Amino acid sequence: METCGKCDRGYLLIRDASGHEQAVECECRKQIRLVVAMDEAGIFPEFRPYLDPQCKTPGMSREQKDVHKAVQDYIGDLKARVVVGDGFYLYSAARGTGKTTHLLMILSVALRAGYTVRNIHWWDLMRVMITEPDELEAIKDVGVLMIDELGKEGAKKETDFPRAMFDYLLRHRLSRLKPTLLASNLEPAEFDEKYGTGVKSLFTKHIRVMPMHGVDWRGT
Repeated sequence: METCGKCDRGYLLIRDASGHEQAVECECRKQIRLVVAMDEAGIFPEFRPYLDPQCKTPGMSREQKDVHKAVQDYIGDLKARVVVGDGFYLYSAARGTGKTTHLLMILSVALRAGYTVRNIHWWDLMRVMITEPDELEAIKDVGVLMIDELGKEGAKKETDFPRAMFDYLLRHRLSRLKPTLLASNLEPAEFDEKYGTGVKSLFTKHIRVMPMHGVDWRGT
C-alpha cells in the first residue's frame, strides 16, 4: 500500500460496524495533496498565511471592509454563487490592499470544495493566448478562473489581439456561467480606455465591480 513518506502510513484501515475494512487517507497525505493542488492552481505559498476568510487587518478602509464582507458572503454561499457564474473585479492602483489575497480566498475554498481552479497573471495569460492554444483551451473552461494584475503592465492601450482574446475569453466563460475573478490596478475609466467599453459591458450581470483602496493588507 502506498505511503505518504511523512507518517509512513499514507492510509489508515478503518473497520466499520459490520467488520469490513476500508482504506482511508491519513491527514498528512491529504495535506500533501492539497499543497500540490494549490501549487498547480497558482495559489502560491506567499499568500497562503493570509487566506483565512475570517482574518482581518487592523485599520481597514470602508472599501476593504466592503470587499471583505462580499468575499465572506460569496464563500458562505459558494455552491450557489458558482452555479450562476458570479465573479469579481477588484481594483486599486495601490499595491498590497488585498485584491489578490481576497480573490485567492475564494479560489482556495473552491479548490477544497472540489472545483477546478486556476490563478494566472495577465502577462502569463497573454503569452498563453499567443503561443499555447492547448493551454488556453484548458484555462478557458476551468471551474473558477482568477486573472491577477490585469492591466498591470504593457502599453496604455492593448493591441488588438490580446484585447480581442480577452473579450473572447470573458464571453466564453460568462456564457457558460463560469465564475471569473479579476484583480486590477485599473480604475473603471482606465479599463474602458485600455480594453474598450464593450469588454466591461460583459461584467453587468455576473461580475461585481468593487474598489479596494486602503491599508497594506499583509504589511499591517
